[in-house]
Amino acid sequence: MYQDAMSLTTNLRLETKSNMVSLDQAVEAMRRGQVGQSILAKYTQLQDSAARMYRIAGASESELQRMKGVDDAYTAFPDAGDKKFLTAD
Repeated sequence: MYQDAMSLTTNLRLETKSNMVSLDQAVEAMRRGQVGQSILAKYTQLQDSAARMYRIAGASESELQRMKGVDDAYTAFPDAGDKKFLTAD
């Protein structure tokens, strides 16, 4: 399950980055072609949404990588006990 989540998140980030480049190119072409502000405003919203999605996907990857560290620790110490045992004071 971890690997599926990581693959999905990585693919999402990479595809979003690719879409951001395409959006930038499209907006530039529209500006050169003197497309009206009404459509450019929509594309600006798309660019903003893509940038947020890219940042969120990157942050999600970082969190998943941190979680992988827990899995690695459990693999190294399979008899360590459960979370409650390890975190109880």
